[in-house]
Amino acid sequence: MLSVALALVGGARAGAESAYSPAPVFSGLKSCVVPGIAGAQCAILNVPESRDGASRRTLPLRILLLPAETRKQGSIPIFVVAGGPGGTITEAAAAFGKSWERQEHDVVLVDQRGTGAGHRLDCFDPVDQRPFATPFTYEFTKRCRESLSKHFDLSQFSTPNSVADLEDVRQALGYNQIGLEAVSFGTYLSVMYMREHPDRVGAALLFSLVSPDNPVPLYFARSTQSSFDGLVAECEADPQCGAAFPALHDDFNAVLRRLKSAPATVAVKKPDGSVSSVSLNADDFADAVRVMLYVEARSRELPLLIHQARNGNYEPFVRIALDADTAFYHAARLGLFFSITCNEFISRIRPEDIAPATAGTFAGDHRVLGQIDSCRKWPKTHLPERMFSPFVVNVPTVLISGRLDPVTPPSWSEAARKFLPNSLRLIVPGGHGPWSPCTSAIGAQLFATRSIQSIDASCIGKVQPLPFRLPGPEVTKP
Repeated sequence: MLSVALALVGGARAGAESAYSPAPVFSGLKSCVVPGIAGAQCAILNVPESRDGASRRTLPLRILLLPAETRKQGSIPIFVVAGGPGGTITEAAAAFGKSWERQEHDVVLVDQRGTGAGHRLDCFDPVDQRPFATPFTYEFTKRCRESLSKHFDLSQFSTPNSVADLEDVRQALGYNQIGLEAVSFGTYLSVMYMREHPDRVGAALLFSLVSPDNPVPLYFARSTQSSFDGLVAECEADPQCGAAFPALHDDFNAVLRRLKSAPATVAVKKPDGSVSSVSLNADDFADAVRVMLYVEARSRELPLLIHQARNGNYEPFVRIALDADTAFYHAARLGLFFSITCNEFISRIRPEDIAPATAGTFAGDHRVLGQIDSCRKWPKTHLPERMFSPFVVNVPTVLISGRLDPVTPPSWSEAARKFLPNSLRLIVPGGHGPWSPCTSAIGAQLFATRSIQSIDASCIGKVQPLPFRLPGPEVTKP
């Protein structure tokens, strides 16, 4: 079942026949300790950093195989692909202790190149600069690039290379066919793998699709505006929320105008009891709202937090927003994030498209211009000429979108039908990555049958949005 070494997938780039690139080397699976999971097995697959023969350096990809509790004959393993780009999937192993995936399927977690030990593309922490600081400035990425380039060839951290890595892992583990489960940017990598190896994928469950034709983050401002407007509409339709916050749009616009006029200085109490002074400007406020809209539980607090800010009490908003912001920007290895987004997305944004895409939105062009600026001089990756050409993949796929997703709204899963015709598109309450017992039941059906034809998705109609947080004496950190 297991091989010691694998042949290089895809060969060297044309014109580089004399270049040397090490073949992937597999350590073999060994028992390892993963809290809450019996029988876990670990391995390292050393893959070439450069697949075109530019260097002899290798990257040790960590693999965790979490065995099925009851493996049925013919069941396929589920490879779970992290989002980001830059999430470290093996760090999420504990989430699969009693998961639906492991009831009948092996679960395989593989750290994407650039995210794990020995190849982790971490940068300086932007939050250390000031509260609400984001990494989308040229100064930040310059320091990041200079630091990481001492140890890695950043031009080799691309989606095509990650696709080749994933295929190497499949071969090393001896699986003929796999299932793919992914969220956010992990769906983009999954779709690209399906494009290259359609016969090796039995089914795919994709949450919050990042479509290859979505030039992230060009439409962030528009989708964030739509998400917020949808949240306001749901609040107005909810008797308690509508009564508590009858002028939510007015409250929001008043806070935004006030912060555009002058930043607010807010005293925030830390968990240790000390107090820090935080400056909040209009861009900080808008981006914090965007980040909080990602997670449904956070978004249902926004009406109350905005109403309090309108009345001059910024502290609850700032305290909760800082927690959300810190978790959000710490979740990814930013070196990989920039390698992929700068080369595969930002490079496709035309200057003349920015104003129409951001006009009339509260977030404006701040994020897209900041990310374009941050990508200046980031090392270029080699991408195949056909990288973004039209394609069709017939893998049975379920596409699940959150109704109020501020970054990958349901419209992108609808557009994906042109390249994923054998897909079932479902919209559920919530934001980004809207998991629920219902979506788990749908995923279990998909991977058991490897077909979308007989899936019973009736539970979608019973999924209810979380309640809004209303005024009360206990306005505390969630």
